[in-house]
Amino acid sequence: MPLLGFGQTYELTPLTGGTNTSLRGMSVVSDKVAWVSGSNGSIGKTIDGGTTWEWIMPAGYETLDFRDIEAFDADRAVIVNAGAPAFILLTKDGGKTWTETYKNVDSAIFLDGMDFWDEQTGMTFGDPIKDKMQLLRTKDGGATWTDVSDNLKAKMASGEASFAASGSTIKAVGKGKVWIASGGAVSNIYFSNNYGYTWKVFKCPILQGESSTGPFSIAFLIKIKVL
Repeated sequence: MPLLGFGQTYELTPLTGGTNTSLRGMSVVSDKVAWVSGSNGSIGKTIDGGTTWEWIMPAGYETLDFRDIEAFDADRAVIVNAGAPAFILLTKDGGKTWTETYKNVDSAIFLDGMDFWDEQTGMTFGDPIKDKMQLLRTKDGGATWTDVSDNLKAKMASGEASFAASGSTIKAVGKGKVWIASGGAVSNIYFSNNYGYTWKVFKCPILQGESSTGPFSIAFLIKIKVL
């Protein structure tokens, strides 16, 4: 019996290089526009579907590790760094200039990620300080941030935190729904259906108990019922 085999060959072409950064954040706006962020204060932007990239380093923030970025178009983007001090920066001119819209010099601050319900309303969260998850909310596209940590009454367990994994441990959906996943010693899912004004906590049935265990990312499958 004859045996036929078919082989395929692929050629991978680097689209960009020479930038000393470890990329962590990504925000895809369209099939043409995307932003990325990473270590050494580096931000990348493409407006031609990834064929070419512009590399940006906000002045004065060259040592930061930008773990998450949220972009709305080719001009507007918000970035957040991991570690202390914590900053959130906003650009409205494609990265030419950046405005510092949040700063926290507490040595314990460690922001993990952010997500937006729409172009105006978003939330940033971070590891606990004195057993309280850090929560920030914006209603003006990241221009200002309000600390809403006290809205979450539940205390986090010792050794419970989250992973700054490209902002993928927080998910904002629809009109006010948001989920945040924690890990480490204990893993929980924190849920609000009203933009973070009130919260519920659910045990997460995933491997946990060590500092590197727990969910690194969450996503949702939205089912559409066809009538």
